[in-house]
Amino acid sequence: MKSLVVSECFLVRNSLKHLFKNIFDESDIKILSDLKEINKEYILWSELLFLDSNSQKNHVVKVVEDIRNFKDIKIIILDTKNDKSSFLDLIKIGIDGYVLDISDEDDFQYVIKKIINGKKFFDSELLQNSKVKSLVNLENLTKKEEKVMKLLASGLSNKSIAKELDVTEYTIKKHVSSILSKLELKNRQDIILYAIENRKM
Repeated sequence: MKSLVVSECFLVRNSLKHLFKNIFDESDIKILSDLKEINKEYILWSELLFLDSNSQKNHVVKVVEDIRNFKDIKIIILDTKNDKSSFLDLIKIGIDGYVLDISDEDDFQYVIKKIINGKKFFDSELLQNSKVKSLVNLENLTKKEEKVMKLLASGLSNKSIAKELDVTEYTIKKHVSSILSKLELKNRQDIILYAIENRKM
């Protein structure tokens, strides 16, 4: 997989380079520190663009639009500042992924592989907005969210699920919130019914 990583932050660049090498055993990875360094040669070469938008927000939408008009490649945006207006503009252009943080390596690998296989991924926090929901088809749960749903459906509390999965209770609350959002459900009871109906127990 020929991947192009663009970020002003050297920690982000180097970390993503390392992560991509783990995900794609024999991949070519190029890193750039500025959006202005992206040229036609890089775009023609790339199969995947991972763009850290945090320091170059004013130019991201235009650059992505130009790339989309030139070549159809997978585009993933990292936006730790959660700029919803840029997200809406980028969704309309047709990005493949929008990530607000990279807190778990396994989840990140799942997201990247999902996108490479033709699916889309948008952080669940962004899907709370009804306008966004009309633009985005809700995708499948992550593997961790599926585990949480199964344990929740078996009657365990957040505290018990956290102990079972060796994570914090806060993490479980985030997973439950994400499940509710992605599946457009209202409460834990709805999750249990969904799990039963869809044989996810």
